[in-house]
Amino acid sequence: RADYQYTGDSQTTFNESSTANGQPSYFEIDAYGLLNLRLGVQNDKWIATLYADNVMDERAEVLRDNAAYALRTTVNRPRTVGVKLSVKF
Repeated sequence: RADYQYTGDSQTTFNESSTANGQPSYFEIDAYGLLNLRLGVQNDKWIATLYADNVMDERAEVLRDNAAYALRTTVNRPRTVGVKLSVKF
């Protein structure tokens, strides 16, 4: 399975002249897209899935603010690859 998640351009507040702690709190956040992949096999007793999240290793800002008297930027998770094993009882 493959899925793609797109998040469009956004702003941190509706008011361009908004401030927090005397600093600007209006920021533009760029659009970004994330591609995730899953490949699995199963039988009556178990399921094994190989996964890769954020395949293109997109480093996107998801939040920017001045709430702590300093500019903070939060980004999405980097590429994550792994195996999930499940056993049925």
